[in-house]
Amino acid sequence: MNQTSRVSLQDQWIHRLVDGELQSSQLREMIELLDAHPTEWRRCALLLLENQSLARECAAMARSAPLAIGTRGADHAQLVGQPNGRREPSRARSQRAWEFLAVAALLLMMFSAGYAMRGPVVPSDDSPTIAVDHAPPSATIEPHHESVEAAPRNEPYASDQPTYYVNQNSGNELGVNQVGSVQVKIDNETVTELPVYDESTMPSLYASSEAAFSPALIEQLQQQGKRVRRHVTFMPVTLSDGRSAVVPVEGLEVTPAANFTY
Repeated sequence: MNQTSRVSLQDQWIHRLVDGELQSSQLREMIELLDAHPTEWRRCALLLLENQSLARECAAMARSAPLAIGTRGADHAQLVGQPNGRREPSRARSQRAWEFLAVAALLLMMFSAGYAMRGPVVPSDDSPTIAVDHAPPSATIEPHHESVEAAPRNEPYASDQPTYYVNQNSGNELGVNQVGSVQVKIDNETVTELPVYDESTMPSLYASSEAAFSPALIEQLQQQGKRVRRHVTFMPVTLSDGRSAVVPVEGLEVTPAANFTY
C-alpha cells in the first residue's frame, strides 16, 4: 500500500490504525479525522478488541499444537514445541506490542475526554422506548349486598332520604340520595368501598366537590417536565334491586418527558 496516500476513515485505514502500522504523520491525520467524526471511535475500539481476541486465540492454538520431532540435528531444535528450542520474541514483535498499548491508551484517553466534555447522556424524545410486558391487573366493581339490598315495596328506601353534605369550598349544603355502595376489587383483593348516589344528583355533587388529585400535585408534576392530562369518566353499575347508578372515576395520565414506555 502506498504510504503517501491520503488518510481516510475507510476500513483499510482503521485496520492499519488498530494494527499499529501508521506512520507518525498518518497517525496524527487519523486522530484529527476521528475527532471530526466521534462515532468512528466506537468502530476503532471494537476492532481493537477483536484483534486482541484473535491474538489470544492464535496464541492458544500455537500452545496446543502437537510437539514436532526433530530429525536433522540441532538446526531443528527451534521448531515450535521443543523445550530446548523456544525462541525469544523478536524486536519487531516487542515494538508492535508497545504500539498496541499506545493505541489502546489513546482510545481510552479520547473516550474519557469526550465523556467529560459532553457530560452524562440525557434521554431525549428520540431515545428508544423500552416496552415491559406486564400483565395488567384485573379490576372489577361488585355491589355491596349488605348496603344495596332492596327494601320491601311498602316501605320507603332509607337511602331515599336526602343526605346533606357541606361543600368545604363554597360552604353550601348539598342534598344527595345515596342508594348503596360498591366494592372496588383489583386482582380479587378488596381495595375500598365506594358510596353510590342517585344519578340525578350525582353530577352536581361531583362538580362541586374537590378533585381527587390536588392542583399542587399536578403543578409539581408539570414542573418536573411531565405532561399531565386529567380525565373524568362515569361508570354505570346496576344494583341488586335493578336500579342503575353511576360511579365517577377520575384518572390522571402522566407522560414522562423522555417518552419512555413502561
